[in-house]
Amino acid sequence: AGGLDAENLEIAVRTSGAEAVDVSSGVESAPGIKDPEKIRRFMAKAAGI
Repeated sequence: AGGLDAENLEIAVRTSGAEAVDVSSGVESAPGIKDPEKIRRFMAKAAGI
């Protein structure tokens, strides 16, 4: 629970078998501040799984 980002998404999904994920802090540059580049990287990684 928690901590998903572009670097650990694939192993987390493949290990857990999850069909959906929830991301929050893994795409933030600071608490509560979403980082557009981190979101893009996360979405690109998710699309490839």
